[in-house]
Amino acid sequence: MTVPENNMKKENDSKSPDLNLLKQVLNMTFERNLLVLKEKFPQLYNRFYNYTPKEYALEMDPNGFINIAHKGGFMYHDDPKKLCNIQYVEYKVAPIKSVYSAKPIDPKEAPVHFEHLDFVNDLVLKADDLISKEASNKYDPPESFPVLLVLGTGLGYHLELLQKEDINHIHLYEPNNDLFYASLFIIDYGQLISTFEQPGKGISIEVGSSPDQFVENLHHLFSQIGQFRTGAMPVFCHYNDEVSDRALKQFFDSSTHFYAGFGFFEDEILSYNHTVQNLINKANLLPENFKMGDALDKPIFICGNGPSLDANIKFLKQAQDTCYIFCCGSAIYPLYKAGIVPDVHFEVERTEDVAGWIKLIDDPEFFKKVPIVAMNNVAPEVISLFSDAYLFLKPSDSGSDFLNSLDTKNYSGLMTLFGSNPLVGNGGLAFSTKVGFKNIHLVGLDVGYRDVKYHHSKDSAYYTEFDGKFATDRIGVKEVPANFGGTVFTETVYDHSRHVLEWVLRRPEYRNLNCFNCSDGAKIEGSIPKRTEEIDLTKLSKKVNFNLLLSQNAINNDYDVKLINKTSIDNSKKLFLEIDDIFHNKFKKTKPNLHQLINIFAAQQNRILTIIKHENKFVGRILLCSLNHMHVIVIGKLYTMKTKSSRDEYMKISLSMMVDYFKKMKKLYQAEVLNKLD
Repeated sequence: MTVPENNMKKENDSKSPDLNLLKQVLNMTFERNLLVLKEKFPQLYNRFYNYTPKEYALEMDPNGFINIAHKGGFMYHDDPKKLCNIQYVEYKVAPIKSVYSAKPIDPKEAPVHFEHLDFVNDLVLKADDLISKEASNKYDPPESFPVLLVLGTGLGYHLELLQKEDINHIHLYEPNNDLFYASLFIIDYGQLISTFEQPGKGISIEVGSSPDQFVENLHHLFSQIGQFRTGAMPVFCHYNDEVSDRALKQFFDSSTHFYAGFGFFEDEILSYNHTVQNLINKANLLPENFKMGDALDKPIFICGNGPSLDANIKFLKQAQDTCYIFCCGSAIYPLYKAGIVPDVHFEVERTEDVAGWIKLIDDPEFFKKVPIVAMNNVAPEVISLFSDAYLFLKPSDSGSDFLNSLDTKNYSGLMTLFGSNPLVGNGGLAFSTKVGFKNIHLVGLDVGYRDVKYHHSKDSAYYTEFDGKFATDRIGVKEVPANFGGTVFTETVYDHSRHVLEWVLRRPEYRNLNCFNCSDGAKIEGSIPKRTEEIDLTKLSKKVNFNLLLSQNAINNDYDVKLINKTSIDNSKKLFLEIDDIFHNKFKKTKPNLHQLINIFAAQQNRILTIIKHENKFVGRILLCSLNHMHVIVIGKLYTMKTKSSRDEYMKISLSMMVDYFKKMKKLYQAEVLNKLD
């Protein structure tokens, strides 16, 4: 590959020896970088070794600087090196960043008491106390960062400057292939990559992906290199255009989702206990290769308990003879009151208080007609209310990991539903797409509300027996575009649910399905707005009994108490050894600086990720959940603090607290798991 002749010409100076030398240097740089990519990033090498730019190309600008030309002129209005230096200095003074700011959790909002809740509140309050004491101090920037996100390469001079910083992992995202290609002629990627391949560091490069993919890939990246890095994510945005601006907006719009769904130690024990008890109670298991047959042609209506369910109740009554009605969570009560018998009821919440909502329906005959499809970790009391129960596995869950670890053919090939939480509507959509439905309608799946006082169906128990369960001062309330125009209010969990719904609809394997959003709630990308009055039911024939389809596909579990007891005991031995090693007593006396703490957190994460990948998923999972939550809180608070002295004090306190926490969790595991084995 060479720089094209006409790219490096100056007027009346096409034979300049200096230009010929410059071209040679640029081409040599490009060839060296290609060799580096071939070894370190072979996919990028394959894309760029014979690449032809489409819109942007290297040219000498009128001022004699190597620049990036496009139809509108040049990318840099002045000396690119000088501009990159200015941008770097401005970044140092005031970096754009997403920082996790944890707040104390009101114990009254938790359905049950957990030790983890007390610990988290203590961790947050100790940090907030230090922050309040330094309120009048001048800001002293931290010297180290766990991650840096760089949006845009341009010519890449800023990347040379950023190598000077103490950054644990750098993620470079360039949405435009042409611009990354141009940078290959300018900077030394070998030096950049070697800098971040030193022990304790890392580098990832993403080129040509959409903003949606960028955010999605970040989630995957942090699952591989440690979620703790999401506690403070500075962003160096090199240039502005439509795509990079959209990527930055989507990153900040979804930043709270990086901290969602960590779980914690006791929550994972609850999942294990519920999963085992559901096996004892002979709940059926759903297979990965679920077969629907001709039933796939039927329209289905996934019903949530959003405000817009009310306006669609009359339609659903008319549709129930010819279409499948899938009920999600608390929507069961308003549907029952309207005389609608759902074809299936979904649950994904593991806490036992869910049973109280369902018990509002005092009608045993109703529960004989409606099967439940639930996550493996849903409370056994909830499962037992239904005559027919079928379980799917939650990904990244201790109960699922335990079930999959059992050495028996009965538990192989089970249905695992990705994108099935945080809300029950997510489970309904994940199941419907997984089994192959092509004509899906969302009704009452609002994930938002137009009126803060009208947040669920008016026929739901949120306004009667469970009045006050939905707090109107929710965390992270904001306005988002609505499905049928205007805006609706949403909050952190609803917004997370919306993003997961969109993630499912973006899957390549579902590109041929039609998903119609009939809810007057938040706009869901990938779905088509459609009002139920536009749907013609007259040409539809009667449907096949859905419970029959479930029973024909189900795996009858063969519970083996000896195997489960042996596996539980073996897991405990491994778990206790790892706790003693990863959260060693030495950390009660450690006084790290910020660079050292990042390395400690990285080592802890890496060890647990290794356990998950290669040794024992159950043990790794039960440790990782609490660790992620703790690490993110600590990192977020550290990068909120103004002074080094406060940061040093908090690092010492938090490390010691983590050791004490996991000692307590060993005792809890003994009491809640081992002491309860038959």
